[in-house]
Amino acid sequence: MLNVKVGQRLDAYHDGKVSPSRLAVVVVDDIIDRGYLSRKAQRLWEKALRKDFKDVFDGNAYYFRTKELSDGTNQFWDWNCQKFIVCHILNDKESEKDPMLFAKRPDGFGWYGVNWNYSLDVTGRIRKRSVKMWKACAEECDMVMKWNAKEGKYDYIDLKTGKKVES
Repeated sequence: MLNVKVGQRLDAYHDGKVSPSRLAVVVVDDIIDRGYLSRKAQRLWEKALRKDFKDVFDGNAYYFRTKELSDGTNQFWDWNCQKFIVCHILNDKESEKDPMLFAKRPDGFGWYGVNWNYSLDVTGRIRKRSVKMWKACAEECDMVMKWNAKEGKYDYIDLKTGKKVES
């Protein structure tokens, strides 16, 4: 069951890589059933599926091996995805004009951008699991990491000077 609500803020990670520098806070604009996708969203989804079908049937390796496919082929998308999440990056005009369309991956938990190269954390577990390590890394570099809610990102403060370090 999908426990995401319109207006909710979620974490998304550019290129699916989990680090504070790749973190973007997104706002959920809509949750859409497959049958109600706009024409543009339908075309994006069909294009993604065509590429995925081709890659699977051509034998190209992909990220997730699914239990459902007995021949051991790989696929990136859940081909039967029935719900889609539409988001925009907090305080970002470009993603407001061209919203992010997220579809489910075959592992059942992961969501990935169809038209933007971001993975979506619908549970919030990724940041909770990683923040301790991120802060430890910052300390090793003589910095402290602080959440900037207004900008939706982490700021780094130099421990020696007390000043914000521009990344």
